[in-house]
Amino acid sequence: MYFLRGMDSGNVVLDEEQFEKLEVALKRACEIQRTGGLVELFEDDIAAPIMDFTQVSEWCRSQSR
Repeated sequence: MYFLRGMDSGNVVLDEEQFEKLEVALKRACEIQRTGGLVELFEDDIAAPIMDFTQVSEWCRSQSR
């Protein structure tokens, strides 16, 4: 399982979203990023993000080319 945690453009913490597949989680993260939000990606019960705000942003930029 993958989890997204983030903040919208007004620094309001978003509800955690859960996904079965990494690709789906990353697509949703990019949707949030396009609205000015910041997102971190977590896997299962690992406390540290597997992708932080910067890494998610870089991935989204690389996919939009």
